[in-house]
Amino acid sequence: MIEERIPYHDEKAWEEYIAQLSHLYVKIEGVLRLRNWLFEEAGDRTVDVLLRENKIWEKVLFGGLKEDGIEKNGLARFYSEVLGFGITKEDMERIVSYLKEGIDLESASSGVKPKLIETADFIDLLRSMKRSLTEIFNELGRKPPAVGEVSLSSPTTGPQVVGELLTAAKELLPLFNPMSMFIVSLRSTPRFYLEKSYSRLFNEDVQEFLRQYGIVLEDVILPDLPLERERKRRAVVGLKPGTVGHRIYEVIIKCYRLFQIQGLGNFFGVEDEFEKYLKVYSERLKDTIPLDELRNVYRAITSSYSYNDDFNSLRVSDPFRVYKAEATIEGGNLKSKLWWEPVSYTEFIAFIAPLAFCGFAVLEGQDNKINCQVIMGWES
Repeated sequence: MIEERIPYHDEKAWEEYIAQLSHLYVKIEGVLRLRNWLFEEAGDRTVDVLLRENKIWEKVLFGGLKEDGIEKNGLARFYSEVLGFGITKEDMERIVSYLKEGIDLESASSGVKPKLIETADFIDLLRSMKRSLTEIFNELGRKPPAVGEVSLSSPTTGPQVVGELLTAAKELLPLFNPMSMFIVSLRSTPRFYLEKSYSRLFNEDVQEFLRQYGIVLEDVILPDLPLERERKRRAVVGLKPGTVGHRIYEVIIKCYRLFQIQGLGNFFGVEDEFEKYLKVYSERLKDTIPLDELRNVYRAITSSYSYNDDFNSLRVSDPFRVYKAEATIEGGNLKSKLWWEPVSYTEFIAFIAPLAFCGFAVLEGQDNKINCQVIMGWES
């Protein structure tokens, strides 16, 4: 059973998980501090002055330099494209033109200053992850972990600290971390499916224990049913926004985004970890969802508009595709302008439950309205 692999009611497991989040924080802060160090150390000095002071700058600013510029995986390209520290394209072209005329590197780079190169995807994502992690520690009443001084001890320090960050992020992904899988499964999933998967989850003592770690569940969608017992059982519950659990979910999504930054692939052997996850869990979903019995729901969802590349800010590639829809609960049915006919609410949640549990669907609700985004393609 999945419950045997996920120790969600064990204090030691949660403390180890918080330690992993702390480790990720340290690695993020290390990258950001190294970037700041580069700019502070370079100051307002020109490249030729830096080269005379320390030859390490030659590798940082010109590592991988060829006749036609910096090679694709050159060290200088790493510092400029990943960390945002380097020589602008225009200045580099001028320096290369001087070198072709037989001018030495120091003279060719005279008057040129290292500048901030726009690297919004990577650095902005790290800053966002740091904010989320800081909020998690604050909510738990813990101080963010201390981070030591960072400096450029060798030209390869940059790739080293970024590589360590990627390793720490990968260790938090659901394929490799059962506690992260637990968080993903709680994002917005029908209660009956969670009760079946986690037999102790809704025990009051377990709920109280989880609240100590900020894992708080709330009703996301309540069906329009006359029997309170069935209304509760068929509700969709999820992580309460603003709590530790919801913020951890956001950190997990941001970890996936790290592995979708295309520029990193030039310097590290990274794969799209979200695509890998979808492929692994597709095989499991095929054996879980009875498509023939729930064909009406399948047709309704796939009749919606398809967004091929956007699920919770994550890129989704063929054969997967994302469908988004807004529906209204009316009695025992769900109705949408995008669907040919109403579908049974009970059949809808039966179809969506394993998808939501595995992170292939996200549901939001307000009053009698439902917003959903669902990844399909696993069935093909």
